[in-house]
Amino acid sequence: MVGQEGTFLARTRDNEATVGTPASKNWTGPARTQREGWVTSTTVEGEVTYAGFVRSGLTGWTVAIGVPRAVVWAPLLRVLLPLAGFGTALTLLAAWAAVAVARRIARLVVALARQDADPSYLLNPGR
Repeated sequence: MVGQEGTFLARTRDNEATVGTPASKNWTGPARTQREGWVTSTTVEGEVTYAGFVRSGLTGWTVAIGVPRAVVWAPLLRVLLPLAGFGTALTLLAAWAAVAVARRIARLVVALARQDADPSYLLNPGR
């Protein structure tokens, strides 16, 4: 909870040491100009958080809750990183298969282009 002056009135983390000290400026700026909202801010300890806030019209005090950015992104990254790895592996496999098929087609086209081509070559190109 932050007062009109931008100083902590109460806090769940390290309350005794932070009451009366200024809240981080990248959070108090939007909290003074908007009645409610959310911001990406850095706590006084230096942790990047997503913070939702609401300011009382009666007292001018602002109450906020912050969630560390790492906590928000961890589940998404836990899913996306393996998925990206699988997608990359699948792409490399498809490229390898395309090259293999292209080489085989190229050998057949070259054989057809030869005037002295033996027709049996087309039936057994590995010979």
